[in-house]
This record gives sequence, structure tokens and C-alpha cells, in this order.
Amino acid sequence: MKTKPSAIAVIAFSILVFFLQVVSAVPQDPPPKTSELTAKGKQLYEESCAPCHGIQGDGKGRLAGILSPPPHNFTEPLQDWKNSKGDPAKIFGVIKNGVPNTAMVGFSFADENAWALVHRVMEFSDKKAGR
Repeated sequence: MKTKPSAIAVIAFSILVFFLQVVSAVPQDPPPKTSELTAKGKQLYEESCAPCHGIQGDGKGRLAGILSPPPHNFTEPLQDWKNSKGDPAKIFGVIKNGVPNTAMVGFSFADENAWALVHRVMEFSDKKAGR
């Protein structure tokens, strides 16, 4: 049986789209922490994360009471973070891909913005640890 050229094109296109999605989900090295990146992370956090995780990063945002499981508390020591153990690349993955069976959805932020958020959420733990 011959395959029609249009079917081959559809299959090739589907494979290309899948490949691009996989490649885009792999984090690159984090950009250096700058004052601009820190400011962007703070702004994005307040807009997109604080409603669940709280303005102080303690998991006590205004929506936290209706979420099960509750939002992550970023003030815990980094090594105690369940989904990342404080690994910046894993935190990046959580921001981009979400966490299954939770209210944490993946966000389609540009990579630089996702890294800005990585720096921001790690600051909550660093402040508590006195770093």
C-alpha cells in the first residue's frame, strides 16, 4: 500500500513539533543573576505565583486554602524542596512543566523569565537561611 505524500508530510511535521517541544523543555544554563533579572523575577512572582504561594513565599497565598495539596513553601531549606531539592534546573522544569496531580500548572514563560523566577523563589529560602 502506498502512503500519500500528504500523510508523510503530516507525520514528519508531527515528529518535528514533538522534537521542538522536548528540546524547549530542557533547561539551559541559568543566566547570571543581575539586578534586572531579580526585578523581573519579583514582578513575575507577584503577578503569577503569589496568589497561591504567598507574597512571602510561605505557601500561604490567598488561594492556598482551596488547593490540595497545598502550594509549596519556598522558605523551607532548599534540600527539603520535594520536587527539586533546590536544584535550579529542576525548579526551572517545575515552572515550565508544572507538577502532576497538583494545582501547579506549567507556565509558558520565555526561558529568561522562567530563570528570573528560579532566582526569585530560591531567594525565599536563602533569606531564611541568612544567605
